[in-house]
Amino acid sequence: MTKTVGKYILGGHDGHTAVPCEDLIQWATWFENAANRRVRLTQVGPYEVSTVFLGLDHSFLRDIDSPILFETMVFAENGDNSLEFAGECERCSTWDQAIIERIRKPDDQIEELEQFKIPKKEEVKEEEPE
Repeated sequence: MTKTVGKYILGGHDGHTAVPCEDLIQWATWFENAANRRVRLTQVGPYEVSTVFLGLDHSFLRDIDSPILFETMVFAENGDNSLEFAGECERCSTWDQAIIERIRKPDDQIEELEQFKIPKKEEVKEEEPE
């Protein structure tokens, strides 16, 4: 049997349960609303920790039992009011796993993240040509 990449929406009694959705139009309509997909967004110093529901199984056809549907990523301010990926990304199968991962991430890894901090433009010193 060939595994296919499945489409999911959030549902269930708590709205946090991934439910398979075979109807492409229903899935696309649900998915286009970004608020449906946001689990949490937190500012931690110069970092944003973003956890989202992916809507598509990201196990990429690997032989695992549970679909990978949630992602937590860390972004750093880059000095011009935009954010860049700060080298931290975790994926998991359930809403509860995603919440646990994001609780662990900011405090445990903030020192590691400092190496990814992008200096603000005024902090970058350009050398004068000789």
